[in-house]
Amino acid sequence: MNTVEETKVHSGTKKKKVIILAAIFALVILIIVGASLYGRVFKVSAVIGIDVNPSIEIEVGRNEKVREVEALNDEAKAVIADMDFEGTDLDVVINALIGSMIRYGYINEINNSVLVSIAGGNDARNELLRSKVEDEISEILRGFDVDGAVIGQTVGNDNRLKEKAEKYDISLGKAAFIQKIVDKDVSKDFSELTDASISELSLLAELKYADGFDKAGIVDQSGYIGEENALKAAFEDAGAVQDTVEYLRVHLDYEDGTVVYEIEFVSGGIEYEYEVRASDGFIMKKDAEIYDDISVMFPSNGGNSGSTAVDGEYIGESKAKEIVLTHAECTENQVSFTKFKLDHHHHGGAEYEIEFIFDGTEYEYEIDAASGKITDYHCERGEGHHHNFAPQTGSNTDYIGSERAKEIAFDDAGVVKPDFIEIDFDYDDGMAKYEIEFIDGDTEYEYEIDAVDGTIIKREYETN
Repeated sequence: MNTVEETKVHSGTKKKKVIILAAIFALVILIIVGASLYGRVFKVSAVIGIDVNPSIEIEVGRNEKVREVEALNDEAKAVIADMDFEGTDLDVVINALIGSMIRYGYINEINNSVLVSIAGGNDARNELLRSKVEDEISEILRGFDVDGAVIGQTVGNDNRLKEKAEKYDISLGKAAFIQKIVDKDVSKDFSELTDASISELSLLAELKYADGFDKAGIVDQSGYIGEENALKAAFEDAGAVQDTVEYLRVHLDYEDGTVVYEIEFVSGGIEYEYEVRASDGFIMKKDAEIYDDISVMFPSNGGNSGSTAVDGEYIGESKAKEIVLTHAECTENQVSFTKFKLDHHHHGGAEYEIEFIFDGTEYEYEIDAASGKITDYHCERGEGHHHNFAPQTGSNTDYIGSERAKEIAFDDAGVVKPDFIEIDFDYDDGMAKYEIEFIDGDTEYEYEIDAVDGTIIKREYETN
C-alpha cells in the first residue's frame, strides 16, 4: 500500500515539474516574440527633422509610430510643451507640432517656410516617408490659410556636419541645408548663416543655385521693401537721378545677419555700391569711388560700348562674359556674378575684372578690354575642397591635374595624409601653376607646382 502511495506522489511531482517547465518555456517564447514585435514596432527606422526656428527631431518606427520627439532649442520646448507622443501615429504628431508652431506665431504669412530633413537606413522607404510628411505639412498650412513653402532634403551620415551642428547648436538638417549654400558660394561663411531663418536660407539657396533639395510653394517676400524702394533709398542717399544712371545691378543677398539688397550703379562719373536692408530700407553699407572714364561703359544691353580705345573698340560686357564662361566651361544661368568692372590703366588701355561663382568655386578673371585676351585668372574652392581646373588657353596644352600636383607636393614633403588641404589653379605672367597648402601635425606647407610638367616652383614650410 505504501508503495502505491509513494508511486502516486512521485508521479504527481513529475507532472507538476512538467507543467512548471512548460509554463516557463511558454513565457520565454512569449518574451522573445514580444521583444521581436516591440523591436519591429518601436525600433527607430528614420529620424525626421522639422526646422522653422523651432528645431525638432522625431524618431519613427517602421510602422510610422513615433518613438520619441526631441526639442533641440528653447522655441521647440515651448511648441512641444507637455505633449507626450510616444506610440502615436506620425501624422497625428506632425499635425500637433505644426499647429502648435502656428499658434505660437513661429509660422505665419511672412515666416512661411518649413524644412523637412530625414535620415535613416532605407533610402527608398525614407524618400517616400519624407514626401508624405512634406505633403501633410503643406496640407496643414493650407488648413490654417498659410501660403507656405515646404523644403525637403535627405541627410546622409556625415560626421563633419554633425560636428558643425553641435558646434553652432543647430539641427543636423539646418546644418546640411546651410552647407548646400556654402558649397555653391565660397564667399559665404557657414557660421554667419546659422542664425538665419529657414525662409531666409531657402531664398538664399535659390539665389545661389544650390541643389540637393526640393521645394513646394513660394518663400514669402512681402516683409521686404522691394527692389524699387531699395533703389529709391540708394539713389536719394547718393543724390542720383535714375535717368542719369548708366549702369545698374541689384540683387538680394544675406550679409551681416540679415537679408539685403546689393546695389551697384554709376552716375555722374561716380561708381556706387550699396547694401540696403530688405526689411526696412536702412542703408547698412555704402561705398563710392571715382569712375576713371565714364565715356567708356559696358552697356546694359550687352552690346559693344561703341567707345574707342587706343587700339580699337572695347569688346563690351556681353562678349567679355562669353569669353570667361566659355573658358570655365559653364553657362550664364549656372553662375552667380559677384563683380564686373572696367578698369583703366594710367599707361593706357583697359581691362575687365570679372568674378563669379560656379559649382561652389569662385572664379576671378582679368581680360584685355580691346582684344578679349585673358591676362590673368584664378579659381578657388572653399576649405577642404579642391578643383581640378583645366583651363583652355587656345592651345592643346595638357595639365597634370590637381591630383598629380598633390602627389608631387606630398612626396616632396614626406606626407601621406595631411590634416587639411587647399589647392587652387592660377595663371600668372604666362605660367599655369597649382598652388597647394596643407597642414600635417604642427607644420604648414605651401607649394607651387608647374601645371604643365610638375616642376616644383616654390616650397615653404613653417612649424608652429
